[in-house]
Amino acid sequence: MYGWRPIPRFIPEREPVNLRVPCRRESPQAGATCLGISEAGRGSGRSPDFCPPVLVLPGPGVPGVSLVAVTRRLRQIWVGARRWLAGLGRVPVRVWRRVARWLFESGVRGTPVRLRFGAHLALVLVLAVVLAVGSGWLVWWGLGRPRLSPPKPGPLAPEDLYNGVKLALAVVAGVGGVVALVVAYRKQRFAEREHDRAEAAMDREATKLFTERFGKASEQLGSDKAAVRLAGVYALASLADDWEAGRQMCIDVLCAYLRMPYTPPVDQSKEPAGSADGNGEAAGDAAVVVDEEKQRERLQERQVRLTIIRVITAHLWEGAPVSWQGHDFDFSGAVFDGGDFSRAVFSGGSVDFSEAEFTGGNVGFSGTQFTGSNVYFSGTQFTGGNVDFIGTQFTGSNVYFSRTRFTGSNVDFSEAEFTGGNVYFIGTQFTGSNVYFIGTQFTGSNVYFSEAEFTGGEVDFRYAQFTGGNVDFIGTQFTGSNVDFSAARFTGGNVDFSAARFTGGRIDLQSAFFGTPPVFDSWADGPPESLLLPPDFRRDAGDADSDSAGSPDPE
Repeated sequence: MYGWRPIPRFIPEREPVNLRVPCRRESPQAGATCLGISEAGRGSGRSPDFCPPVLVLPGPGVPGVSLVAVTRRLRQIWVGARRWLAGLGRVPVRVWRRVARWLFESGVRGTPVRLRFGAHLALVLVLAVVLAVGSGWLVWWGLGRPRLSPPKPGPLAPEDLYNGVKLALAVVAGVGGVVALVVAYRKQRFAEREHDRAEAAMDREATKLFTERFGKASEQLGSDKAAVRLAGVYALASLADDWEAGRQMCIDVLCAYLRMPYTPPVDQSKEPAGSADGNGEAAGDAAVVVDEEKQRERLQERQVRLTIIRVITAHLWEGAPVSWQGHDFDFSGAVFDGGDFSRAVFSGGSVDFSEAEFTGGNVGFSGTQFTGSNVYFSGTQFTGGNVDFIGTQFTGSNVYFSRTRFTGSNVDFSEAEFTGGNVYFIGTQFTGSNVYFIGTQFTGSNVYFSEAEFTGGEVDFRYAQFTGGNVDFIGTQFTGSNVDFSAARFTGGNVDFSAARFTGGRIDLQSAFFGTPPVFDSWADGPPESLLLPPDFRRDAGDADSDSAGSPDPE
């Protein structure tokens, strides 16, 4: 093999010639530079008297370099690299551990492992040298690879010595700069780690403090003294204001307190004589005897529960110092004998009053806004007191009153607005309450009263507006209630009374306006006596087909 020499960047003006070099291996042809396989050598037999096929550049005396030699050299490099890697694999593990122990140092527990200062400095110096050499080589290559040896041999001139000193000083300054850079970088990293460690310690201390406050407030809520429970309510609300990460947990505790078993105090002004509930009241014709101790405890407990409702509502008002909007509120199964949610804004989170009981007092939802969240009153019982939904806005929410029982309360939905969501009264029972929908607006909502029962009390839909949605009374039973649709307007949707039963009470549709004629079952003997239809309503209107869809199953 002959020595390797770089191929000149600038070749002679003559074009390369494809030929086979007739030379012996020990005496290559002078003036030929081998670059690759020649066209003449492809597909022909090789003779010992000829070199391997090459691409020859005529020029000065440069020994040829064949592709065979290049390939052999690359193969040798690859084999050597594989042997070196295999040798690394045979190094004992303890040696690698020692190397790692020298290169890296472990900080305190919980901090990442980092390079030691010496290893870090050596690595940066090596990278700096590689970068400098690479940059110099690129500059030299870009300038056409000029000669770097002195033009004349002999002793160095003073100028050359001066330039050498400057170069040495520049190298020393560069090394010093690299060392300073490494030191500054490690100091900065150390300061950042200390800052992060301090912040983590502060967070742990804050969480510990919040946890202690939460435990104390929970203990106060579990006290048998009403005054201590009241203090626990305010302590928990204050903690929710300060602890954003645990706010939902504090809200859940307050709502859970309302869901706990509760017996309202006896209203002696309305309690009939001779009743008894097993808590000290006597039966018979004599006046009711109430256990004063239990009555006092119930009254105190009622104040605690009303305080929780006031605290929650105050944090749901617009402009509250700390807003609890967007969180979930679970009042399912709670007993309400009073409370005011007026002007509260429930947005984003879910609001659940399922299976709750409104047994007395006044519960207000006037001006309350339910926005973007589903509202559940499924299975709720309105058995006493007054529940006020006047002016309540349900926007973009599905409202579920399915299987709700209105048996003794006055429930007022007058001027309420149901916009953009579906309203479900499927299977609802109106058996003894007065329910008012006077001026209520159902806009873009499908309203389902499927299989509802109107068996008592009064349901007032006067001036109600059903716009842009279907109204479904499929399978509804009107057997004892007075249902008044005077001046109600049904526009933009279908009104379906298919399979409805009109066997009692009074259903007044005389002055109602229908954009599309409502659908009833056919009547052989005319409409039922309890159903009052508009004067211009056709007797065979019950044969009309309905385009409205059936009622979906409520959640």
